[in-house]
Amino acid sequence: MNQGRIAFTPAVSLSYLKPEEQRWVLEAMEANACTPSVGQAYHLKEESQAGQLTRELAAEMMAREKPNQREAVRVPWERLRGAVPEDYDARRREDFIVKACEHYAKYLRRQRDKDER
Repeated sequence: MNQGRIAFTPAVSLSYLKPEEQRWVLEAMEANACTPSVGQAYHLKEESQAGQLTRELAAEMMAREKPNQREAVRVPWERLRGAVPEDYDARRREDFIVKACEHYAKYLRRQRDKDER
């Protein structure tokens, strides 16, 4: 099943699945354009060993978003220093940055609308 697309540790767990179950996982991987995490592969193996793994369960598990697949933006603090209040905790800093971006996006839309007239 592993053609250089799955990390070693998840691949080991998947190797315990029956051939038919491996095909289900492969179909789900291709449908979701992803590979299983270590935790997902382990869970698939447990379900298989318990006789509970189905095509639907494999598809549902592979459709779940993994934390490392969420899009995130990282900005070094040095770039934000002076623009974000330093006494804010991480949550307030994030809210401040999001609100500033929203405000700037509105400003750009107004400028674009003004330029189009």
